[in-house]
Amino acid sequence: MILVFVLIIQLLIFEKYLFGNLVLFGIAHSGIEWLVLYIFFAVIGNIIFLIKKRRISLRPSVLLLIIFFIYFAYRCAVDLPGQDWSKIFVGSDAGILYHLLLGFLSAAPIAYAIEQGYEINRSTKFLKLFIGIFLLICTIDSFDLMRLAAEKSRGDLFLVETGDDMYQWPGDLLSIRTLILTALSGYLISQFARDGNSFSRKAGKIIILIIQAAQFGMLLFYSQVLGSNKAVLIIIGCWVSLVSVLVASRIVRREGGNVKGCSIGIFSLMCKTLSLTAGLTFIIGGLLVLIAIKINFPFDKFRIFGFGTGEISSYQSRLDLIIDGFLLQFSISPFFGHAAADYLTLGEGRYIHSTLAYALTHTGIIGFLMLAAVVTLALIEQRFDFIKKTNKEKYCQVANWKSKFIGLMLFLMILIVGIVSSSLIWGVAWFGLGLYLASWSPKILHIKINF
Repeated sequence: MILVFVLIIQLLIFEKYLFGNLVLFGIAHSGIEWLVLYIFFAVIGNIIFLIKKRRISLRPSVLLLIIFFIYFAYRCAVDLPGQDWSKIFVGSDAGILYHLLLGFLSAAPIAYAIEQGYEINRSTKFLKLFIGIFLLICTIDSFDLMRLAAEKSRGDLFLVETGDDMYQWPGDLLSIRTLILTALSGYLISQFARDGNSFSRKAGKIIILIIQAAQFGMLLFYSQVLGSNKAVLIIIGCWVSLVSVLVASRIVRREGGNVKGCSIGIFSLMCKTLSLTAGLTFIIGGLLVLIAIKINFPFDKFRIFGFGTGEISSYQSRLDLIIDGFLLQFSISPFFGHAAADYLTLGEGRYIHSTLAYALTHTGIIGFLMLAAVVTLALIEQRFDFIKKTNKEKYCQVANWKSKFIGLMLFLMILIVGIVSSSLIWGVAWFGLGLYLASWSPKILHIKINF
């Protein structure tokens, strides 16, 4: 029960920190004391979790990731002499190591919930009740964000008046917040699959979807007033991930997920789930667009529609960078990479906005292969199962597979967004990787500790 209270405090403090900075629209970084307090309680929560588990989990993907960090740090030290390249790793706005560790620390509530599975006791009931209330609190905060966004937007455009150069960091905070909300919502949905009667299960899922649909809609408006198209992709991807767990559950149930002989695999399930979810999203999205057109909604005031130009300028500029600069930057040092590839070619900040392309230009083929191996191992380590054999039942459905499935969807979604729109130093990707490794992947290697 102590761990539950620590986790509750941790989530409330994190929301206080994120919301406090989002209302400022990136003008300043405030609430550092809340961040420090959050990290303190997160460390305490992880220590308690470690004592309860009596082991430290070391996975091959994590060990290889450490090697990659060492190599990337070496490249920065050699290629960026005299510059403060340490901010690439530990900066609170874009530090990749900082965000990775923050993701690890933030995983404690999700890891604890998944570890409990469907065990029903006072602690888990209280945790589920709190998560439900917490999502409602966050929805109210999201409404305030939308209201503030409407007040601060320009008269002619849905864009904050303070300028468009400060949107990256608050856009990342918004994405991180949405990831946490989606993971917690997915956990509640997985619990409704077992608790209560058929009507209460369906009603609970529908209520969560309605609340999150409303919340994500408000956050989409905020992200556009902020000017962050990456946050738009993350929010839409989180919604697709949330819906996908319901679609996947129905597929598994229809194909005999609880009976002997069920042979559905993760690849088959994902293909069927994504095709059905995409079709459902297209239908719902199409209906919303038709309604918006009917009421003459001002699409031309949003950045994602090019402010009336009909083209997405931010993605057009990214495409131009790839066409004009990738081969130029990659040719500097194809095998080892060069951390100052953008400085030496197109100029500071003119890097290729793609995690794959950035890894090739700045860390070379060596760094790219290491990073690809990290992602591949992280997915292999999942060892995703829908059914298992037990002493009491020959075949039974794995209790927490829905929580693991939504974690997998979020992880893949972040990878896709990073490939098409961001770089290797995108904090959200590293936060998501830390969250995924610590929450959903099984423990491959163990070091037992006697306390």
